[in-house]
Amino acid sequence: MILIILFVYSIYFIGLCYFVYDLFSLVNSDIWENIIDKNSIIYHPLFKVVIFSELTFSILSIIFILGISVFLIRKKKKVRTAFIYFHLGTLFFIFIDLILSSFVPYLAIELKTNFQGWITENVLKLVFSISMVIFFVRSTRIKEIFSK
Repeated sequence: MILIILFVYSIYFIGLCYFVYDLFSLVNSDIWENIIDKNSIIYHPLFKVVIFSELTFSILSIIFILGISVFLIRKKKKVRTAFIYFHLGTLFFIFIDLILSSFVPYLAIELKTNFQGWITENVLKLVFSISMVIFFVRSTRIKEIFSK
């Protein structure tokens, strides 16, 4: 059971690392100049806030997953609670990110044009987070493993 959980979160961890790499690439590219240039067509004051909030949340998620992995391997009691809070935080952040993104015209247009991709990505995150919260709350096996 622990190996399955570690495997799933390893894949999630790798995806987050790739996302952070993409965001750092964006900050170091010519596109960033258009984002911060007030005369640019795509400029909006919230654009930087959206990017930095996504970057901050992703880095915090990476750190949190590493910490939870240590608890998981050591079979600490805190694992269930940590996973539940992590996924509730993820759900909350997806909601906040959607609201912030909808106020940035460029992102709102991109959201409309690539709505299918956005829905696929975020619905998968939502389903994963909700299912993991339910799993960690209801699973008797998890309760037995991590109640020591």
